[in-house]
Amino acid sequence: MRAQRLRKRRSITSKVGTPGTAIEILTARDDTKSPSFFIEPSVLAVKDEANRKIDNASPARTANPASDHPIGVERVTGIQLIRPKEYQPVAAFAYLEKAGLFKSTEGKEWAIEISFDGRRKAQTKDLRPDLPLIIHY
Repeated sequence: MRAQRLRKRRSITSKVGTPGTAIEILTARDDTKSPSFFIEPSVLAVKDEANRKIDNASPARTANPASDHPIGVERVTGIQLIRPKEYQPVAAFAYLEKAGLFKSTEGKEWAIEISFDGRRKAQTKDLRPDLPLIIHY
């Protein structure tokens, strides 16, 4: 059943074609109304288990200022897509939402809400209209 619903997916590989680095695109190429969903290969993914074991006070972490975000966020803890009322979800959208990767609600136009660190700082930045993005941290 899953394969039928996602049958229009395609892969993108680099020119080098390193094995295991193809990105699977789940949204049909001719779909101009849906968000583009993809699956990154495991070699490119953040290793969640290893990421959880990093001690925030360790010299390895504090020596790398690139890991410190300016607003102090560390982990994505929620994703919500705001979709236009007239949008009819395609198979990939419905599948990923049902799998719990994100939640969706109706709104006037497309936007994405990303929550970091369980919203522990109780702050929000709405970047619309420049970007269709709202962040909570």
